[in-house]
Amino acid sequence: MKKSLCLLGLLIVVCNSGCLGRAISEGFHGAKGAGGRARPSQAVTVDLAAYDAVVVEAFLDDTRGLGNKAFMAVVPDKVTEEIVTRTYLRRQGNKVLRITGTLINYDTGTTTDKIASPMEQALCWVKLIDGASGDVLGIASCDSRAKSSVRKGPEELATGIGKIIADWIIQHDSRGARPKE
Repeated sequence: MKKSLCLLGLLIVVCNSGCLGRAISEGFHGAKGAGGRARPSQAVTVDLAAYDAVVVEAFLDDTRGLGNKAFMAVVPDKVTEEIVTRTYLRRQGNKVLRITGTLINYDTGTTTDKIASPMEQALCWVKLIDGASGDVLGIASCDSRAKSSVRKGPEELATGIGKIIADWIIQHDSRGARPKE
């Protein structure tokens, strides 16, 4: 009898640990939102503190029809919003940093993925360009991932791309991040 109760207790602990882990993960990723990182292929070699404005152009879709139209529609505004909120760059100014991008992969996962571990992904090539000269200042692959079943979708992934680009800009701006208001 004692052995049966111990096995039952152990079974309950093992079964609930997966549910508990999923609940913790959902809570963390639900609060954090989409995120990811920039992987530069051409390093930024100038101090971006010289720039005071940003213009984010419409991203191109290079997914051969597999991209998400809603993502493509919101990405310029979401990226601009994150940059203006987190850096010293504004929507208008004298020295403009242009940002262009190309969506190269958009993945919402399979049905099994959505049940076991929800994840959506948008992968973009992004260029930082001097607005006056047209010189490319840096190129990076930006990988936005939403890992929550609550905070997901095209707008969340576009916000994630914006966070990644803002962080990349902050790394190369001697002023650092803009203080939160």
